[in-house]
Amino acid sequence: MFYTIFRTKEGKVLAAILGFLILLFGILVFKNLSEDNEYMEQAVMAENYLKAGSYEQAVAAYKKAIAMKEGDLNTLSIGMADAYIGLNDYDKALETLRSCYQKTANSIVKYKIEEVKSEKADYDYLQSISRAEIFFSNKEYEKAIDEYEKAKLIKNKESETYRKIAEAYIQLGEYDLAQEEILEGLEITENNELNKTLETVEYYLKKQDYDEMITQAQEYIVQENYNDGIAKYEEAMRLLPKESAAYNRLAEIYILRKDYSKAIMLLGIASKYSDDEETEHLMERATELKITQEQRKNTLSSLYKALQENDMEQALKVMGGIFFREVISKDVPVYYKDVASGNNMLIIYDNHTLYFGDNTGGVRQGNGLYLICKEDRKDYYYYQGQWENDLPNGKGKTVEIKYQIENETDTYKSTTITEGKFKDGLEQDQMTKYLYKNDIETGQVIYSSDDGVPLPMHGQAKDDSYIIGEIYLDGIPTGEYYSVPADTLWGVVPFVPKD
Repeated sequence: MFYTIFRTKEGKVLAAILGFLILLFGILVFKNLSEDNEYMEQAVMAENYLKAGSYEQAVAAYKKAIAMKEGDLNTLSIGMADAYIGLNDYDKALETLRSCYQKTANSIVKYKIEEVKSEKADYDYLQSISRAEIFFSNKEYEKAIDEYEKAKLIKNKESETYRKIAEAYIQLGEYDLAQEEILEGLEITENNELNKTLETVEYYLKKQDYDEMITQAQEYIVQENYNDGIAKYEEAMRLLPKESAAYNRLAEIYILRKDYSKAIMLLGIASKYSDDEETEHLMERATELKITQEQRKNTLSSLYKALQENDMEQALKVMGGIFFREVISKDVPVYYKDVASGNNMLIIYDNHTLYFGDNTGGVRQGNGLYLICKEDRKDYYYYQGQWENDLPNGKGKTVEIKYQIENETDTYKSTTITEGKFKDGLEQDQMTKYLYKNDIETGQVIYSSDDGVPLPMHGQAKDDSYIIGEIYLDGIPTGEYYSVPADTLWGVVPFVPKD
């Protein structure tokens, strides 16, 4: 039947049309298959670039795939967004996804948008933190604060940003602002880790007040207002008991006052809290001075006791000691009174001279002893008796000890004791001299003096020398007489006028 139809003229036309349609359909099918293959190749290529981390090539491949066919726009857009994320271009990633969502309203794309927004926030936050840390390490604290503030705008519940901002303020000395920052962070983040930083900030606030107290105390001390200065140092110590500065400064005051025990006590407390070099140095100094002070006290006490007991040998032994010669006598005059032992005043004038006795208002008045010794401490001289108006006046005696050469090999001890009355340091009226050799009496002579001048015996004339009296031994005249040069003037040695 079909054969009959196609043999007619009309059938031939119909056959031609049918053949054309079949050919056209074949061409269209082939074209679609070819395009599908090319699209799939492009999509696979884009995905492979993405997996390989070649994000720029991946973006280009995804764009080309989307341009070729939009049938799988959601998948392609998500892939291209991931490629942009790989390039840290979150804005482009969001732009791509939002464009897709406007066309497809796909829920997966919507979820991806939220995911990228979160990742973008993380990235921007970390970028700000990174820049801030660089500024902080370069000591550009104000710039660091600006970057941390940017990070805080992105994530305001991250406690780290509050802590770092506070630390930057601390470096700038803005302790009040640091405190405000930490308190804000505690309120917003509720992270108790910030309390550690708050303790640090509060310490610096106290340290600021502490330093002001130290400055005020120093000003008081310069003005010699020691009571207020000491009180201010003590206030600083109560505020920050572990800081060494107040202990050190207060210890210096007590060192100046020679109250070394208090200084050592304060420095001992300070050394428990820190290994401050100044504290250690002051402790060494105070300890050394205290040892010297105690040795000084012991030396002066020994000398005081010896003089009180009239033990001249012991007194000379103390005066001959290294500590007396090199320490005590270097800081003269020295005034010392041992109230527990007596009311006498000990006054050391130099390495060889001292006074021991009554003293009223700095004036020697009453009974006292004036001692002079030689460098070797063997030869010495002293006056012991009454004083008035700072001079020997009244009854008293002088004692002179000398070691003299008797021959080439031997020496002997010569002692001369003169007793009587003295007027303004000079012998006056009847006097008695006792002469000793090696502590054995060899004689005594009684004579008279007038203003230090020994008078001649029986009114004899004064020639170049003259006799002042006969020498007695055990109350018996020896037949020998004591004569002196015509210009003789006797008295207490330091107070006898010299020509």
